[in-house]
Amino acid sequence: MVNILVILTEILLILFLTDLLTWCQVAEILTNQITDLGQSVTINCGLDLKEVTWFVLNLPDPPVLILRSFSNPPATFYFNNRFRQKYSVQPKHNLFLNNVSIDELGVYYCTNIDRTAQFSNGIRLDRTTRILGRFTLHNCSLHILHRHTDIDIDIQVMMIFIFIIFDMTLSCLFSQLILINCILFLITSLFSVSLQETVVGFTGDSAVLNCSSKERQDIDVLWTFNYTQIVFDIIDGQVSVEGQDPQYKNRVESFPEEYLRGNFSIKLNNLQHTDAGNYTCYIVKKESVIKSVELFIKVLTYVRF
Repeated sequence: MVNILVILTEILLILFLTDLLTWCQVAEILTNQITDLGQSVTINCGLDLKEVTWFVLNLPDPPVLILRSFSNPPATFYFNNRFRQKYSVQPKHNLFLNNVSIDELGVYYCTNIDRTAQFSNGIRLDRTTRILGRFTLHNCSLHILHRHTDIDIDIQVMMIFIFIIFDMTLSCLFSQLILINCILFLITSLFSVSLQETVVGFTGDSAVLNCSSKERQDIDVLWTFNYTQIVFDIIDGQVSVEGQDPQYKNRVESFPEEYLRGNFSIKLNNLQHTDAGNYTCYIVKKESVIKSVELFIKVLTYVRF
């Protein structure tokens, strides 16, 4: 069954890439935003969503995931702790860059990675003294973040990288050989995923949702429900309830003695029907790890003899 699902997904991806090639002649829509090095700048998102992900593309380097922005309640999750000093979020998910350096120049996108897959127009941030021009792609180098997640989530997340390939295709003139190699690389990379982890719980009982990292480290960990609600937050190894959704108040516990072993699993108590859904664990340090767990709730019935 799993093999059939993977094969069908590969076929869908190939069909998508075929359509992508059909549109290769279409002109890309990018908005240029000019700034001086050392200045601060705000980049507009333009998407009216509860949650967005910001990433930057600076060819020929691989795309860099910056942060996830939540609007209700307001919260920001960074894919790398060093971004905290450089990036912050303003109202409407707009991205604020502090003290712009040459390293931050590139094309910025905000997007959601749920099933609607919406993307903002690309904002190309460039310095005043530089002559603007189209990017030139010399090779195809796309790095996929190592993650432990289910196939469904990877299909959603990989839409970001498919969109990036689309952007690269429209921006550059590929030779036929290079383009074929890029497609083959993309297909083989995206399907290195693990199977979905499913947890079944009963109303009124408890359920443990597993999440771990191979490295021993005090890092930031964020648990969300259905990509929007904050379930549990660990900042620098300490539990934070700021921004936690009210429905999880006093119902979630972790295992602090396991943090140094890289175990950031949580235990959800007093299960309700509304708890059923997708729980995502984000682990951030040097390498980001995304783990997804599907929780099903059943009604516990008693039979009298």
